[in-house]
Amino acid sequence: MFKKLFLILVLCLLPSTVLGGKEEPTFNPCGLNGLQIDGLTFYFTRRFNAQYKDLSEEDTAYFLKAIEQENSRITNVRVFKSPNRKGYAVVSSYLFQNFLNGKVLVELYCVERLNGSPILYLIDEGIQKFIGKSYDELD
Repeated sequence: MFKKLFLILVLCLLPSTVLGGKEEPTFNPCGLNGLQIDGLTFYFTRRFNAQYKDLSEEDTAYFLKAIEQENSRITNVRVFKSPNRKGYAVVSSYLFQNFLNGKVLVELYCVERLNGSPILYLIDEGIQKFIGKSYDELD
């Protein structure tokens, strides 16, 4: 039962679908074939038993400067650590909001791809270089 529920959720949350051997584009608030941070978080926590930490505003600014993206729309950076894997997965995202009558109707974080990839994989030295702290030092 849990495997079926997990499969259904993953298929619904991850927007790329394969039908008849050919990839069909999907549309959502995050754009054509866009990903939501919640979908990737679900995947990493279930598949790899990963834990995660969101960077503070200060750490996010440091990271964006280190990757030369300080003028991008990125507002959130999430770092995943799995006991089953070496290194870290870093996902950056931006806030999407849709309003109705001046009130927020939809609010979600859309993954911002860096160099075409939704995930940046780093080792310990990479975390130190791009974030300025170890994973354990993050709030």
